[in-house]
Amino acid sequence: MTRIPKTTTARESRVAIVTGAASGIGAATAAELSTRGWLVAGIDRRPSRGCALSVEADVTDADAVTQAVKK
Repeated sequence: MTRIPKTTTARESRVAIVTGAASGIGAATAAELSTRGWLVAGIDRRPSRGCALSVEADVTDADAVTQAVKK
């Protein structure tokens, strides 16, 4: 179990990477996580709205995904 510092709540420390966040199920997932207080990084070939971080990348390209995660 990970200990969370007293200055940070559990919800503030949750981060999700959502692929396909620009539309469809990915966008709905990103929106739901955001409303629940998660910080969402959306990865898609198009810009993702409503995410704390939007990274344009093709998830079928391993190098592109590696670069996206580094951001």
